[in-house]
Amino acid sequence: MSIRTKCALLLIAFEATLAGTILFTLFYTTVYFGNAADSFSVSRVRVEEIGRLRSAVQNEKTRLFAADDSKHTQDELANSQREISRLVANLGAAMKNDERSALESLNQRRRQSVQFARKREADDRAHSGNAGIYHEFDQFLAALESKTWESVRLA
Repeated sequence: MSIRTKCALLLIAFEATLAGTILFTLFYTTVYFGNAADSFSVSRVRVEEIGRLRSAVQNEKTRLFAADDSKHTQDELANSQREISRLVANLGAAMKNDERSALESLNQRRRQSVQFARKREADDRAHSGNAGIYHEFDQFLAALESKTWESVRLA
């Protein structure tokens, strides 16, 4: 075999190795950034859901502690409760077990607080006792939102 043939074979092997390296690099880069983009997208949607839930809980709190006990306010409160239940179910489906159980526990306590507040007389102690669960719920959601923003930042 001549030197020219040997050099040609070495050049072909080098070009094949270089082409393979470039293709694998492109493939793994695409997969890596695709996963990061998916993670970012899912986290962004989760942050939006948490924001909607926080707003719905705040609206319910405002309606619940309003002095107006009209039929219109009661209907808005019932709609708010349905919306919160829907948002909790949606958000809980995408959460880890410990976070989901904490969210469901807080939601259950919130529902009990609403039932108690609807039956109560206009009593300041009832207001302050029921307001605590809303503060606790909001603190939990704020921590969850912060944690989700951190995962968005990492993505």
